[in-house]
Parts: sequence; structure tokens; C-alpha cells
Amino acid sequence: MSHSEEKADTHVCPESGQLIRLPMFQNAADENGVIHFTEDECHELIGKVCTASCNYPFLIAWQLEMLQWLGNEFGYSEFSKTTEELNGFHRTVQTVTSRGLIVSEDRTAVIWHSALPDEELPKALVEMRERRKLVSHIFKGEEYLLVRCGSAVMAFDLAKFNLLEQFINSMDNYTQTHLESIAIDPETRGLTIKARWIWLGLAVLSGNGYDEEERVRLSSRLEASQPFFEFKAPVQIDWCSLQEPRDENFQELCRFLMERLPNVTKVVSIGKARAADRGRDFEVEEKTQGLVGSTTLRWLVQCKYSKRSVSPDTIKGWSDRVREHGYDGFWLMTNNDLTPDLFDQFRGVESNTDIKVRFWQRADLHRKLNVYSELLKSGQFFRKP
Repeated sequence: MSHSEEKADTHVCPESGQLIRLPMFQNAADENGVIHFTEDECHELIGKVCTASCNYPFLIAWQLEMLQWLGNEFGYSEFSKTTEELNGFHRTVQTVTSRGLIVSEDRTAVIWHSALPDEELPKALVEMRERRKLVSHIFKGEEYLLVRCGSAVMAFDLAKFNLLEQFINSMDNYTQTHLESIAIDPETRGLTIKARWIWLGLAVLSGNGYDEEERVRLSSRLEASQPFFEFKAPVQIDWCSLQEPRDENFQELCRFLMERLPNVTKVVSIGKARAADRGRDFEVEEKTQGLVGSTTLRWLVQCKYSKRSVSPDTIKGWSDRVREHGYDGFWLMTNNDLTPDLFDQFRGVESNTDIKVRFWQRADLHRKLNVYSELLKSGQFFRKP
């Protein structure tokens, strides 16, 4: 459909440039590379790969419906405020409900749409959002969530925090809703979570001593673990100390880890880190033995040493390479983090194709390398401290 033929009830998709990279949309674009859609088509698309950055009014209306529906599933209800006015023999009771703002039964947890005007929000939420300061550390204990912001430590109900995280993950099944930041209001000590298009808040627990309770629980668990292993603090990894050339050594480090995985039966090098391997470093076969048989998966593995977060532009064409060479999945290994856009792209491809996706990023490699902590001190891959 050309611009001149576009109907009044269709819209131009601002995500066209991103969407037409996916095979399912390659035939949907016009001669100018623009995707046109109706309102119903857009609703169908939201839960798959659309990042909904256009903020069309009908998209916000759809999100508000989803917020209310999923809120009910999680035991939340729309926030309402009742006022009463007495005039002689007449009493007027008025209840106002705020659409787009849902609260838990005890009102200690709240969720609201970011498009909700400040005048529609309780003043306390507006002030808490404006005063927020990012947290520096978070610890999930057995019963409490401990949060450090500067020198202050606050405690929150861990079950309620986990429920908010589950809400974000559940909403992400319908429309892209990744967590962006966690912060504290220094005055109320309330916690705020910023997701893609919603805000979430949680009241702090009154009193103190929660951190000491978690210390005792953790100490008891460490004592109970002594017959099985000796506790050692994990070694912090400085990726700047990786031996030169870093890209080649990072590739060999990934090989070292893969060869020690129990289900991996074959690791074949395709090319050197600087060779024209078109983003293919290894072919890996992984065999899983079940109760009534076994399955074998062939992975295309790309090892990416990077000083910045890895984005879709950094690993262009990976899904095409998987199809071209008949792999079952794509496995990315990187010393850095994935950008939200790349994470969304991975989820989109997994949801809409038969390609499996696996990734090890910074935190994953930190855990796995600490299993072989001697590597960090031997000088084989990293410079000796």
C-alpha cells in the first residue's frame, strides 16, 4: 500500500525499520520500507515483537485494559478515593476511581501507567517519583529484601517485591515491559521501580533489625554447608586484565568453559576471532539424556568481547546465519551486558520462530569463571595480579 492509497483507519508504524529485519514482516512493507497497520493488527502485534514506542492513544488504552486485567489476577484493584459532604439533611458520598493506578489490598504496593497525569496521582506518589535516588546494592534474603542507597539500608517485604517482579514478567508476555531502574525516596524510604511504561512502588518496613535477621539466617546456612564445600568469596573479574589480543583470548576462554559443560559433546572452531567467519566462532553439539530417549541440539556460538553493552547492531544477521547453516539455536557469549533492545529481539525471535536463543552475559560468566577461579590467577587468560 502506498502513501496515497493509505486508508484513514490505518497507521504508519514508527518501528518499521526494526520490524522489517524479521522474516515475518519482510513482505509487509511498502516500496519505501514502511509498514502500515490497522488498530486491530497493531493489537495483535504488541504481544510479539513491537516495542510500542509510538504511544498511539489506542495503544495506551489497550495497556490500561491489560493493567486492570492483570492487576486483578495478582490481587490488585483500581485505586479509589471516597469523599463525603454533609449539607443539612443530605449527605453526598462520591467515589472517584483512577484508571491506570492499581493498588494491593493493604495499599503497601502500587502500580501505575507512566502516561497518567500527575494531577490524577496521589501527591505522595508524585513526590516519591521525583525524589527517587538509584540504589547501589540489593540483597534478596529469605524473608526480606535489603536495599542500600548511600549509607542507608532499608528493608522490604520480599514476597511483595517478588510479586512486583512477577507482574513485570507477566506483562512482558503481552507487551514489552522490561525493568529499567530501582530507586529509593530518601524521605519516605519507599521503593520505586521504573519499567518501560509502568511505575511500581513498595512501602518500606517499619522498625529495624531486618538486616541482622538475614545475617543470622545466612550464617546458619553457611555453617550447614561446611560438610559439602568451603566458603570462598568470589573473585572479582577485571576484563581489562584479559591478555592481548583480547578478542582471541576471550574466544578461547569461552571454549574452555563450553568444553567442561556436562551435556556438550562437541565444540568445533569455525574461524579465528578476527577472521571472516561472519559471526560464527563455534559449532556446538549438546546432548540431553531423558527418561525415554535423548535429544541433540546444534548451536551456533558467537563470542563477543566488548567494552560496551551488546546491541542488535553489534551482532546483525545472527538469525539469518542460524537458518542458513541449519542450526537449532544461537548462543551468545559476552563479557558485557545485553541492551534491552537485544533482549527484546531475542525474545521476539524465540516467540515467532523455532530458533532457540541462549546467552551468557557479564553476571553469567562471573559465576562460571569462579568455578574455575584458578584461571583468574594462572596467567593463562588474565594477567597475573
